Amino acid sequence: VLLTKNLGLKEHHLPLLSCLLGNSLIPAELLFSFHKKLRSGLQPSGHNPVLDIMPRICMYVRPQKTQYSMLARTALCDDTKTDFLQAIVTRYTLSAVDEFWNLSSSQAIPLILITPLR
Repeated sequence: VLLTKNLGLKEHHLPLLSCLLGNSLIPAELLFSFHKKLRSGLQPSGHNPVLDIMPRICMYVRPQKTQYSMLARTALCDDTKTDFLQAIVTRYTLSAVDEFWNLSSSQAIPLILITPLR
């Protein structure tokens, strides 16, 4: 709750945020150009570079209706990956995680792992 509140997001935004940060299904290498563009003009904090760009990534996550074709073109530099991106985000939704772990939604805890860029 604290993460979503501080970033101005809702829980349903977390799967897309995870994908645009890079996760086990969308490796950082696919997002390298996108992350590099987002770092443009930023003063590095000296910490994890992904944390530096997280507020900028949130601007792509906040819109009410997710434009997967635009995100595939912008984040993955390939608009043919629209279905791929949408499938990955769907796979990370809390209901899919609940089904996998066979938990009720009150027991599920969304997690985001932040890995450093290379």
